[in-house]
Amino acid sequence: MSFDILGPVSGVVTIVSFVLSFFPPAPKTPKNSSMRLGVGMNAAAEGNVPRVLVYNSDHANIGGYNPNKRFCSSNGWGGTTCYDRYEKVGRGQFVDLEIFQTSNQQPQYIMLEQVDNDGICLAYATHTWPDGNKFAWIGDWAETCGRHWYHSDVVIDNKSGKKTKCAWLDKDKTDGQGAVALHLYMPAFAPNFGAGKGKPANWYCGHKGLLHFLDKADEQLYMWRTSARSLPGRRSVDEGPEANQTAGGSVPVPPARVRSEAMATELIVSHDPAQSAADLCNSPYSFGPDFVSVPEQLACDMDSHTLWPLCSANVTGSCFDLDKKAPRIPSDSPQERELVSVYQKVTEWK
Repeated sequence: MSFDILGPVSGVVTIVSFVLSFFPPAPKTPKNSSMRLGVGMNAAAEGNVPRVLVYNSDHANIGGYNPNKRFCSSNGWGGTTCYDRYEKVGRGQFVDLEIFQTSNQQPQYIMLEQVDNDGICLAYATHTWPDGNKFAWIGDWAETCGRHWYHSDVVIDNKSGKKTKCAWLDKDKTDGQGAVALHLYMPAFAPNFGAGKGKPANWYCGHKGLLHFLDKADEQLYMWRTSARSLPGRRSVDEGPEANQTAGGSVPVPPARVRSEAMATELIVSHDPAQSAADLCNSPYSFGPDFVSVPEQLACDMDSHTLWPLCSANVTGSCFDLDKKAPRIPSDSPQERELVSVYQKVTEWK
């Protein structure tokens, strides 16, 4: 079975089908809600599970989830050693969270905050409320809104085979230059949300009451309201795009960061026609391992955002040799110089 949500497709907000099995099991406590976070990419072997805060329709905090847990193990001397660390989730994996709530009110707003290093690239978030209502969000919005993104190998629709993109969330901005936190009004991504249906996709990016990538955890938070009213604390009413935002709601492009060694020595080879190497290279906000699109016959050096054609009988100039996993550059020497790959890991996406 599938579940419909609103998502960005070719610059327009439209219906996107979502696999219903991507929703987590019901919470153990009826007043709580349950959430599943799917990860498309990590720089390290595992990334940190973000902290979750949930808010009711008036944007009053009604609960959350703390990923900082105590782990204990035998120390080999008959005793136990305990330590605190953040829960981890690996690339292509998901984590199910029971969101503890003070009441069974609808948690209409959510905030996902990276409170430690080791970032993740979030492919999707699904949320089941205490009353059984279900909502979902996909990482494609990061590319649409000019935030740091990458392709993922996460299939969200088993009929069309559509794979979602992912949005980088990272506290220290070393594992992806992403936002520190993500604030969402989940009903805005339901298919019956009339205000957004049929709009240009970047309409969402200009409304922080619906979708807000935070660069600092203490930034002003916004509510979705049609009329303003006084709100205490960090809450403000969303009255439309701010004057200093671009049409797509993006932020100024930051200086390029050096990728981690694990990321810089991995090559992703995709056979999916919908995953474009050209799109990655042409976007100033994309971040991740070097990428090859076999259908496009193109390779993207993600460090310099240089696009290479794949070597073939018809390509005689500079090109990327997919067999040897290295660029081939014409030389004045009569002898072809040896091609040396820098990649320690090659990942194939079908």
